[in-house]
Order: sequence, then C-alpha cells, then structure tokens
Amino acid sequence: DLAAADQQTLLDFLFSYQHFVFTKEQPEPSPETLSLKHALLVKRLALPPSPEFDDQPSYRPSPSEGQKPSIIGLGVTTRKGSSAAPIMKLTAFSQEPTGQNALNGGELTVFDLRLDLSGDGTLINRVDYLRIFHHALSPLPMASPWSWRLLLRSARNPADQYDHQLYLGMGRSKRVGKTLLYGLLTPSIHSLSPTLRLRPETGIIVSLRDKLRAHLNVGLENSETGWQGSALGTLQYSFSREWSLQLEYQKEAESFWQLSMRSHW
Repeated sequence: DLAAADQQTLLDFLFSYQHFVFTKEQPEPSPETLSLKHALLVKRLALPPSPEFDDQPSYRPSPSEGQKPSIIGLGVTTRKGSSAAPIMKLTAFSQEPTGQNALNGGELTVFDLRLDLSGDGTLINRVDYLRIFHHALSPLPMASPWSWRLLLRSARNPADQYDHQLYLGMGRSKRVGKTLLYGLLTPSIHSLSPTLRLRPETGIIVSLRDKLRAHLNVGLENSETGWQGSALGTLQYSFSREWSLQLEYQKEAESFWQLSMRSHW
C-alpha cells in the first residue's frame, strides 16, 4: 500500500539489514536468511533505482592538515600584585585540545617547557614531560566507555620550590555537536606535601569558529589548607598552520594570565 518511493526506502533498509544478518551468520547462513534475502532482492529489483542522495557527510579535516606539532611561543604573563613579565614556550610535539591538529578533542604533548624571562635570569617555570588526554567517543559496542588522562610534570611554586607531579585520571566524555564535555576523577602524586592528592574536575572544549577554539576546565584539589578550587581557560585563534595566538588563564597555587604568539613548525 506504500508509494513507490517509500517502498524503495523501506526495501533498501531491509535488504541492508538482512545482508548484515547474512554476514553475521557466516560461514553457514541459515536457509531462512538466504530465502528472505532473495525475496527482498527480487522485490527491490522490480522497482526503479533510488535517486542519488543530495546530502553529503560533513567534511572533517585530518589532523595532518592542521597545525604543525612543534611550537615556539613568546608572550607576556601577569600575576596578581606584579607587573607583566615576558615568557617563552618551547614544545617538542603537541596535539592540544584547542589546536587545529587535535583528534576528537584529545591531547598528546611531549616535553612542553615554559620559561620565565623576568628577574635575574631565565627560570624554568614548568615542564610537562608528557600530557595525554584520551576521550572515549567511539560508537562501537565493544569500545571502552572510559576516558583517561596522564600528566607527568615539574612545576615551580610561588616559594620557588619545584613540585614533581604525576596525574592519572579516569572519567567519561560526551560530544554534543561541536562541543565536547568531560568529567574526571584524578588522583595524583606530588614531591611536595601533601604527597597524595585527589582532583575531581570537569571541562568543556568548543569550536567557536573554524579557527577559534576554547577549553575550560574547573576542579577541586586537596592541599595543606584543605580543598581549593582550580581553573584553566584557554582561547586559541589559528591564523595558519604556522601561526596562532593564545590567551590563557590559570588558577592553582596562584593566578595568572598569559598572552602569547606561537610559531608552529
């Protein structure tokens, strides 16, 4: 009783599904599967061909077409109660959540060095030896639903002491359009007290335009004085594969803003 176009759509779907059943039952499909597949094919061949689909899948650029992975950055940083100071960033390899070479909003960064160029000499402000953030977004039924994060870092605190840190977090991620939401529970080990810490955190990664991306992360972490809030916000505009401008805000042991021009190579 259906119109010809509706019959075409329904039979195309049924035949595709029956072919899936046929493949699943290999190497010996049941006689019922073979008979139904044959009957669907005969009915479908009695109707005209379906028109071509106008809608095409949206283009998703390959990470290899994005920004080059090595970074040299120069900029300024401001802290509460102090004037602006020059900073330098050197990264051996980076696929950042806000970068144009990121894959599904994930991250892979190797040896990210931040230098403070103010004062009596150049000081290492922070070294991230390895940063990995894997978002579990695969629709396959057997894929793991757990996202995870790994961070190995040495950072200088306001008292000019270096804290060596290891973070390993687990959680969930969900994509809504061009927006990626995630939540993690991240235990960590520190060389400075308290040695064992726990950080519940949540974040959002969003593409505002083709070349503009933002990342916001907020969380809580236990310290010697109790639980303290933390925040990380990054806004990055990519001019090309070779150049980008990044604005960053961070609040942990201290708060600061950074604005830097970055060269990718």
